[in-house]
Amino acid sequence: MRVLVIDDEPDLGEFIARLLRRRGHSCEITTSAEAALFLVGQHEFDLIFSDLKMPGMSGIDFFESLVACRNPLAARVAFISGNAMNPPDRQKLERTGRPFLEKPFDVARFDEFLARVEASLDGRCPAGSQIPD
Repeated sequence: MRVLVIDDEPDLGEFIARLLRRRGHSCEITTSAEAALFLVGQHEFDLIFSDLKMPGMSGIDFFESLVACRNPLAARVAFISGNAMNPPDRQKLERTGRPFLEKPFDVARFDEFLARVEASLDGRCPAGSQIPD
């Protein structure tokens, strides 16, 4: 799969991309949702991992832009966030119906999350859910 990783923390974006590459996926990394909108207009992606809180456009704003444009990639967005325990942010995440993983996470939790996201893309399990602790 070709995966777009959006995270304003370059080290975390690279870490996620490294995990994905080790599992055979190709990755593009960007540190802003605005740049990600440009990239999805220029390249094809199978999956997008987006941080929630970023300077400028948030991950939710990015997702809503895809929805507003009827871009089918909206159904292929998954969130990774350190703010998921904050009630307003958690509500926003849940309203998207997209899967999300809370930061911090270890490799095992990421692998479990990735497997669930991949299964949701194949229609084998529901997308809009958090990975349980």
